Amino acid sequence: MTKQSKHLGISRRDLILTSAALGASGALRGPFGASAARAEGKTLDMWWWGEQELPGLQAFVDDSVKNYSAATVKTMLQDTAVVISQFQTAAAAGKAPDIQYLWNGIYHMESVWLGYLRALNGLVKDDVITASGPTLLSHFGGNVYRLGWYPLPMIWIYNKDLYDKAGLNADVPPKTWDEFLSACDKLKSKDIAP
Repeated sequence: MTKQSKHLGISRRDLILTSAALGASGALRGPFGASAARAEGKTLDMWWWGEQELPGLQAFVDDSVKNYSAATVKTMLQDTAVVISQFQTAAAAGKAPDIQYLWNGIYHMESVWLGYLRALNGLVKDDVITASGPTLLSHFGGNVYRLGWYPLPMIWIYNKDLYDKAGLNADVPPKTWDEFLSACDKLKSKDIAP
């Protein structure tokens, strides 16, 4: 069974496939033949970052990789301080990973301009690209080079008892930013830090 989020409409399998396409966008470009051979051999190298900022992400990555059967995925957690320089150095040497998580915006596009990344057009389904909300800095030369930074919805966890204490209906959480900010004001008025 494939685990899928009701809110995202993306399964762990699709996450890995999309990640593979993202990595392929860098590693399968012209001068990186060695990386292309790795992808065809059903082993993908995936470099990623984020455990430092979001402890526990490693467990999600491990679980996702374990449940992905189309290829063997070898992961390497990068230190946040060297994500870009480490990738660009490897790409310049023809040893880019098959899958690379990069920062968004201008940081990501520098690797596009250097010729280290391949466009996602044709690698990732158009509806997935559209749903991710790629920004203007995702486009170059008529192509899309990255998915939106956070194609996932923000998840808010709240304490129903504190909502009740603030006079809010704990069974009807905020659905808009205005409702959310109003709830925060009510919580603060009862000396509850939102």
